[in-house]
Amino acid sequence: MFVKISDLLNKNIKKSGASEQVSAIDVLNEFNRIIEDRYAKDLKDRVKPLYIKNKTLTVSCDNQTTASELKLRERKIIQELNKGKKEPPVQTIRFLL
Repeated sequence: MFVKISDLLNKNIKKSGASEQVSAIDVLNEFNRIIEDRYAKDLKDRVKPLYIKNKTLTVSCDNQTTASELKLRERKIIQELNKGKKEPPVQTIRFLL
């Protein structure tokens, strides 16, 4: 008789075709959380995830040093972003200055 709100939301999100955008927003938020929790908190202020396209996460960095630092950690960040997902949303990260 009663239907869970989460079930209704999931059904309507899938029906509207917005599930990819919702998933992308989740990945962007997760990227911010990973950077803040696992790495220096001030690093979060120097990077900004912009968007995901074709399984590539594009991230804006304030300088080359920050981009290089993240590039060294790219594989680990991707593993954390994809953990627990049926289909990995991110295969590569692109760093912009």
